[in-house]
Amino acid sequence: MVIEKCPNCKSEFHADSVFEIISEDIPKEIFRRIWNIGTDRINSLYICSPFMSPFKGTRQDPDEGKKFFDTLQKIGKNLTSSEQFVIVTRQKADYSEHRPTVDSYFQNCAARVYFRKDLHTKLYLIGADSLSFAVFGSPNLTHKARTNVEMGVFVTDLDEYNKFERAWWQMIRDKQTKEFRGRDQQGNDMITQ
Repeated sequence: MVIEKCPNCKSEFHADSVFEIISEDIPKEIFRRIWNIGTDRINSLYICSPFMSPFKGTRQDPDEGKKFFDTLQKIGKNLTSSEQFVIVTRQKADYSEHRPTVDSYFQNCAARVYFRKDLHTKLYLIGADSLSFAVFGSPNLTHKARTNVEMGVFVTDLDEYNKFERAWWQMIRDKQTKEFRGRDQQGNDMITQ
């Protein structure tokens, strides 16, 4: 087994494999790779996570949660099309941090948000031309995913990435997926039917 280091993102990978399994702090690993690529080189960001919460700092880096959010905000501002930063999540979740987090990504990061009632998929697609990568596995986009026992598969092969992206858009186009358009004056969700 040959281990190499990516010249762009500095991640170690098995040269004979297009898949890499990560089991520790998967959200941080996703952001680390985004930072190594450079937020200005990200040309699409697709997040599929049933549950979301804000990220918090750690003892080692009290500002880390803010850095994660700032990264998403910067990517959202850099992208020129509303089709480039898209989130699919559940409309209603069983804990209080979910909706304020979704609303914040919608309002502050220029993310286009879709709701899917029966969503269980956790998929992250980071488009950066030849540096694009996909992550699928068990972690939601939550702070708790940083310490839970989770498993994620990072996919760096562009052909495989493109397969994930096609499946992503099929899910978006499905009639059960509804687009969030903001809130009305009473605070109710406005969604496409």
